[in-house]
Amino acid sequence: VDRRDADDPFSAAEILFCESVALIAGRLLDRYEMSERLQHLEPEDPVTGVLRYTAFIERLGREFERSITYSHPIGVLLIDVEGYGQLLDFCGAEGARDVLRRVGTTIQGQIRGVDMIGRYGPDEFIVALTDTAPDKVGPMVHEIRSSLAGIRVAPFTEGIRIAGGALCLPDLQESPGLDEVLHQLRANLLRARRRGGNRIVLSSPGHEPSEL
Repeated sequence: VDRRDADDPFSAAEILFCESVALIAGRLLDRYEMSERLQHLEPEDPVTGVLRYTAFIERLGREFERSITYSHPIGVLLIDVEGYGQLLDFCGAEGARDVLRRVGTTIQGQIRGVDMIGRYGPDEFIVALTDTAPDKVGPMVHEIRSSLAGIRVAPFTEGIRIAGGALCLPDLQESPGLDEVLHQLRANLLRARRRGGNRIVLSSPGHEPSEL
């Protein structure tokens, strides 16, 4: 407001109004910042109920260290819900989110309490199977895949399709680079997609990738 030509640039009422607006704006900013902090502190993803990516990665790093200390093998699984764009088109945003919640709940129902599941991307989940021998990883992954196939979503007549990449880490002498682990998981996921999807590709050091 340009009041430079006036003897009294701002009236008392105008000053009070500006102070009130500034106070309200300050409180709104404080609430926004507090909400942002709480979201970062809250470990669970509000949509799926599983761990947020950052919380999962932090716990996975600790699990790698524990596996080295106690010589425990570990399996890691990356799952992609195929055709998520179609789900959005047919079911809408809330319907698609409901599918993601069902996927997260189903996976949690198949893994043990010591295992972990997190949200990796918009339609991707990542799972850590702790203290799991290599010959047990495949069957556990197969059970997860079979249970997800049972999720039905109207108007589709078949269960949802998933593609995945899995990795066995049987003998950790040192903590594996997280980037390397994620790169291998995504490489296996890409193999599954190239083979037509609706499958999981599993690999372990020194062995050729196998299909589940």
